[in-house]
Amino acid sequence: MFNGALSIKRVLLISLAATVLFAAGLMFIIQGEFDDLADQFGNEAQQAQQEADRWADTAKSITPLLEVQSVRFYKEYGYAHAVGEVRNISNGPLTDVMAVVSFRDDAGNLIKTDEALITYNPILPNQVSPFQVMTTDNPAIYKGSVNFKHLMGEAIPSTEK
Repeated sequence: MFNGALSIKRVLLISLAATVLFAAGLMFIIQGEFDDLADQFGNEAQQAQQEADRWADTAKSITPLLEVQSVRFYKEYGYAHAVGEVRNISNGPLTDVMAVVSFRDDAGNLIKTDEALITYNPILPNQVSPFQVMTTDNPAIYKGSVNFKHLMGEAIPSTEK
């Protein structure tokens, strides 16, 4: 009877050991699968975030909101003038848009700047608004360039037609 009890204990111990080893092996396999999935999804999420950041940076840096249709510089009665038209090429209205003109000499050196609100406020999507910037003349003024900003100073990206 003693031998039979020992053999039942032995069978129970072996069964228990096998169950523990099986559970440990299963946990190891499951943990490995979770690690692989976490790595895979973690890398994909990181790549998606990097791609979104790259697109956002690109959009911020190159997406013009305005397109200069025409601009003409001339002098008359002691004033330098910049007269032109600008189109809103964004998807929404733009308010308080100012034309900022840099007046330069023939070598491209800055002589002075001046600014004025464009005619239409707001300028609606695809709408073309006239603008005119006028400043007292300086004999060194030879040419100019135009950029745009909001009334409170934030630059508005623009392009030329």
